[in-house]
Amino acid sequence: MSFLEKLSLPVKERELLARHSSLGVGGVADYYVEARTVQELLAVLAAAKEAGLAFFILGEGSNILFSDEGFRGVVIRYVARNLTVTESTATATKVVAEAAVSWDAFVAFCVERGLAGVECLSGIPGTVGAAPVQNIGAYGQEVSASIETVEALAIEDGKVVKFSVPECGFGYRTSNFKKWKNGYVILSVAFLLKKNATGFVAYEQLKKFLDEKKQKPSLSAVRNAVLSLRRAKAMLLSPDEPFSKSVGSFFTNPILDSNSADALNEQLKEAGLELVTWPAGDCKVKLSAAWLIEHAGFNRGYQRGSVGISPKQALALVNLGSASSAELVSLAKDIQMAVKNRFGIQLEAEAYFVGFSSPPL
Repeated sequence: MSFLEKLSLPVKERELLARHSSLGVGGVADYYVEARTVQELLAVLAAAKEAGLAFFILGEGSNILFSDEGFRGVVIRYVARNLTVTESTATATKVVAEAAVSWDAFVAFCVERGLAGVECLSGIPGTVGAAPVQNIGAYGQEVSASIETVEALAIEDGKVVKFSVPECGFGYRTSNFKKWKNGYVILSVAFLLKKNATGFVAYEQLKKFLDEKKQKPSLSAVRNAVLSLRRAKAMLLSPDEPFSKSVGSFFTNPILDSNSADALNEQLKEAGLELVTWPAGDCKVKLSAAWLIEHAGFNRGYQRGSVGISPKQALALVNLGSASSAELVSLAKDIQMAVKNRFGIQLEAEAYFVGFSSPPL
């Protein structure tokens, strides 16, 4: 029996993946299926395995660069969207969100109920299920700090497993789920959020915004400030924003030990330059990838054919119209090379590449 014959679910053939990517690029997938329950998800995975087809689990496609060749196999989207407050004490509330809940809708849900821990992550595109994979973070706050457990489906044996925070292996923009790739499908995430707390303000940019508005750091004030700052950088997905066809930050901010950063700063003194850095703990510093990119010769607003760099944020590579993934990869490679040649630092992609025969970067 063919893959189509094995399933009773609706299946789309030759589905254009550009429709499922915030970048708006990508070829076709052989098959595209949406699963609403764990049972349906298991059925799709079993059918793909029996048919010898590769598969990819898709969220909202907000951090993915699909290849122009598309994906030879099955693209599966798990679409369960329940959101439940399960427990509450005097100081904290537990909220369980299924994987397909929109991330920003989840943040809004928490802020509206006075629950702290994710307010600085406002406006980040994607789903709750994708958040732990990347350990999303912004303005000094990371999602891992508010996670209690992650429930996932083990693809090999079909068992549902609950992972504690240590078992998730969280790090800067990474986790064990990212390393395991197609080992698990995240089903839901349980968050433990603080009650009666003010908003988290660690970044000077955020503090300055609130001070200028003469606002106290309430949860709603911090959320609105973050949304305003992201909007100013074209980092909110919107049909009205011509430069929002991107994956947000295409590269991660490099982390160096303090001695290496100091040595590099000494070399840059002759050119009158100084690295933009933030403390990263354990005698390490985080470097601004945007600063490195601009000082390597790729300025905001740079354009090359149908691709370019957002005029509002140097970390955002954008589709200016009808770009191909090959064009975006070419620009990303040139940026990597320029930063490497100028500073001796290898930028790592934050974007996730799907459908490529070999790693493009």
